[in-house]
Amino acid sequence: MASGITRIGKKEPLAKRRGTGTRRRWKTIVAAVLLSVLSLIAILLVAFVAIFWRFTRDLPNLEVVVNDIKPPNATEIYSQDGELLGRLRVENRQPVKSLKEIPVHVKDATLAIEDHRFYQHSGVDLKGTVRALWVNVSSRRAAAQGGSTLTQQLVRNLKQFGLTKEKRFERKIREAFIAVRLEQIYTKDEILLHYLNNIYYGRGAYGIDAAAHAFFGLAVKDLNLAQVVLLAGLAQRPSDYARSDQRKVAMGRRDEVLAKMLEYQLINNDQYSKAKQDTTKFVPPPKVVRSDFKAPYFVNYVLKQLTKQYGSDFLYSGLKIETTLNYKMQVLADDIIRKGLDKAAGFGANKGALVSIDNRSGYIRAMVGGRNFYVDQFNAVT
Repeated sequence: MASGITRIGKKEPLAKRRGTGTRRRWKTIVAAVLLSVLSLIAILLVAFVAIFWRFTRDLPNLEVVVNDIKPPNATEIYSQDGELLGRLRVENRQPVKSLKEIPVHVKDATLAIEDHRFYQHSGVDLKGTVRALWVNVSSRRAAAQGGSTLTQQLVRNLKQFGLTKEKRFERKIREAFIAVRLEQIYTKDEILLHYLNNIYYGRGAYGIDAAAHAFFGLAVKDLNLAQVVLLAGLAQRPSDYARSDQRKVAMGRRDEVLAKMLEYQLINNDQYSKAKQDTTKFVPPPKVVRSDFKAPYFVNYVLKQLTKQYGSDFLYSGLKIETTLNYKMQVLADDIIRKGLDKAAGFGANKGALVSIDNRSGYIRAMVGGRNFYVDQFNAVT
């Protein structure tokens, strides 16, 4: 009888039940991971939109801005009692109209040292940024290598965009957005031309042609390779490389540019060797002597001291220079010297000078270096 009993609800094998449970757990895990990934993507998209809105809501019309180049602020020199003694504005800007007017080596040298992937990126070079970050971390130097593209440098250097050169995250984000937008409006060649026409090279020269005249007394089309690479290296730190007393530093930078050009096969070994052996020197910078200042003997004395200590580029960076001169005392000093020489003319006196110094501080309060600065710039006081 027992053998005739039919078993109802037969249990599945234990291994089969375990396999089904494992599959369910994996499905749950995959679903949770997928949900987490989608949530993260959604959060990142919302964050991106928020960041994009924040940094682009007040962007100027880029097409107008880039073509509306404004000269830098003039350096102003004041007396101790607030009198404006003079403005110093030297802006040497000689833009070229087309890239065809610029030798190929100028473009190659600039891109080799500043942004050799210029024609591959869209304003921001993520690969270059990661590489620069790695080099900086591995070398343990914060500025071992920069990650900014040539487009970003143009954005940073055009004052119309209102960006500072501070190394702040907010500024970098805004700079990147503007650079990407700029690449959507202009062609690569147009951006490169804007860069070469507007970047500051030193000695008051904005743009490559102005720099060629300022440093070599030549038009850009007449430069040789050695001169080209010297100029291409100046744009990074003109206040350092362009100084006449820093030739060794400038030549070291030149060799960096040449090495990059050789690495990217923009020149051959023979060109590299000849350019590196070239002994080309910068022509002497023009002396800053202005006769249209108030208290010209004193102001030119101050400018000479500042140039000696900080370099000529320092003078043209939109400074407000406050001096020790007391302008009311200066007016009296000018009058005293003029009247004194007029009275002594009958005795053959034709030279005179005066300096008034505060005994407590040593500050110069008035200085007259001669009868007439417009006639004779020799300062008998100094």
